[in-house]
Amino acid sequence: MLIKRLSIITVLALVAALVHAVVPVRTPVERISSSAARFLATLDEQQQSLTVKPFDDANRMDWHFVPKTRAGLRLDAMTDDQRLAAQALLRSTLSSEGYLKVNAIIDLETVLRDLEIAGGGSGASRVPGAYYLTFFGTPARDVWAWRFEGHHLSVNVTVGPGENLSVTPFFMGSNPATIPEGPRQGFQVLADEEELGFELLASMTGPQRSQVIISNTAPADILLTPGKGLDTIEPAKGLAAQFMTGEQRRLLGDLIAVYVNNLEPEAARVWLERIGSADPGDIYFAWMGGDKPGEGHYYRVQGPGFAFELDNTQNGANHVHTVWRDKDGDFGAAALVRHLQAEHGGGG
Repeated sequence: MLIKRLSIITVLALVAALVHAVVPVRTPVERISSSAARFLATLDEQQQSLTVKPFDDANRMDWHFVPKTRAGLRLDAMTDDQRLAAQALLRSTLSSEGYLKVNAIIDLETVLRDLEIAGGGSGASRVPGAYYLTFFGTPARDVWAWRFEGHHLSVNVTVGPGENLSVTPFFMGSNPATIPEGPRQGFQVLADEEELGFELLASMTGPQRSQVIISNTAPADILLTPGKGLDTIEPAKGLAAQFMTGEQRRLLGDLIAVYVNNLEPEAARVWLERIGSADPGDIYFAWMGGDKPGEGHYYRVQGPGFAFELDNTQNGANHVHTVWRDKDGDFGAAALVRHLQAEHGGGG
């Protein structure tokens, strides 16, 4: 049903997935590196200058999720072969589900365009091709990165020596969260992120809810927006997993997995094992705002060095923003430290 509702962009994406599936690779880093090299090999000199920036370029950490001009090469400026290679790079990093979400978010630009035109606007700013692929450094180096970004998407991947792989900040948004009309009425890109959050909240007893709900008013957006790190949000807010029932812990684990399983399975397993090893007393679930769909709401899952956020308050609570942040993983921070220690004897 999902595939029938998507545009030619996603059809190209699925073709890329099939092409990529025949390439024998062994690890996530090998797959990502080889897909990146194949994409870069398709670029001419002018495209190289647009697409490849130095690793220490200031744009590497300048992530955003609003419509704007960015560094990099736009999808609609690529040839068909280059778009297929770009989609193969995404597929090398993401699970099938995460990959389809990315392309469904891109496809929502056509929905927004139609809704704006129906409301008397021009819809001119809603362009599915306005998503940019940018490299920082190259796969031949010890540390390099790439980013795929546009409206409601920011996928930041940093590859370090060995098998060091960082994938945050990882932002996905959906406007509308639920398509209100037309042939795709009722379709939701980020349905599980919403539904599991509500399910976990609904499972709480009265005393638990008094801890989980930290405000009756939801913020206007996620708190960990560009330029803000985990140190900007208060720790230990909400209900700790150690005070949840077994079923509630299962729901919490399922909710975390929805975010992490956007990655390809082997990389996701590593992250899930790391998060799963945290003390249940150090992982918190917090809620703000209404407790029913259609009411503005926000939740956060926060643990040692990581956080997942969802906010749905804009456009009548039909506009979702989600983000996965990691203190050591954002922009490959931990991998860079390990690399510098190895290269320079522990000097920063």
